[in-house]
Amino acid sequence: MLKKYLIFLLFLSVATRSNAQADTSKVYRVAVLLYPGVELLDFAGATDVFVKAAGVTGGKYQVYSLAMTPEIVSTERNTIAIRPGYSGQGAFPPPDILVIPGAPLETIDSLMSNAAFMGWLRRLTDGAGVMMSVCTGAYFLAQAGLLKDKPATTHWYASTDFGTRYPGTRLVRDVRYVDAGRLVTASGVSSGIDGALHMVEKYSGPAIAALVAKIIQYTPHHQEAWPLK
Repeated sequence: MLKKYLIFLLFLSVATRSNAQADTSKVYRVAVLLYPGVELLDFAGATDVFVKAAGVTGGKYQVYSLAMTPEIVSTERNTIAIRPGYSGQGAFPPPDILVIPGAPLETIDSLMSNAAFMGWLRRLTDGAGVMMSVCTGAYFLAQAGLLKDKPATTHWYASTDFGTRYPGTRLVRDVRYVDAGRLVTASGVSSGIDGALHMVEKYSGPAIAALVAKIIQYTPHHQEAWPLK
């Protein structure tokens, strides 16, 4: 047990030295969007990656949840109730990274027809540094006009519908995530973990991302053949 602990400390030391090559003075504010009906793992998977990255980098990621209103938000099928850390009705840290989880399409369609929600979301994306959607969260970005003429992905099951609705977006299949610079889109559910690890690697280096993956006991991958629909 002691040997394993010493190996872990050695790995952490190497990761920290690797991270010194990145901008260690920067603290990244990570806002995770909440709304009624949000898919639980879409939200929790990516969030946990950034939380663990905050732990191994000495707080270089400031992670918080954000909803349009301060009321408690219930996840898909009213399974889990979450009180957002911040709401659009008050002041909140301007996000360097905005994570937009997905939900069942009926929930997405309902929110996209809500002018108040979409107006608030557009203002939120205007002020964000980088946006990362998970699963059907890509619909919000496309509906806001942010994915026009850009490569993006979404859940394989929704891909045909997504491509029909947003023909101006270059849909990428058989991947876990697509990095288009300011816009990162992850495909289905657990792919948000891959997308978040990819972003940690970009901002903190591969050793930190590898350490976070080990901590959460997850094997990240980029390519993945989608099931035939």
